Amino acid sequence: MANGCRFLTAISALSILYRLMLNRQCGKLVSECNSCLS
Repeated sequence: MANGCRFLTAISALSILYRLMLNRQCGKLVSECNSCLS
């Protein structure tokens, strides 16, 4: 179970980093990016 928890934590961290990268690329269109990702 511990390995599964670490795996999920790593995936959530990667998804957060991915969103931050997309937000940087969009600049002023951050709200549009967030609506597309959700």
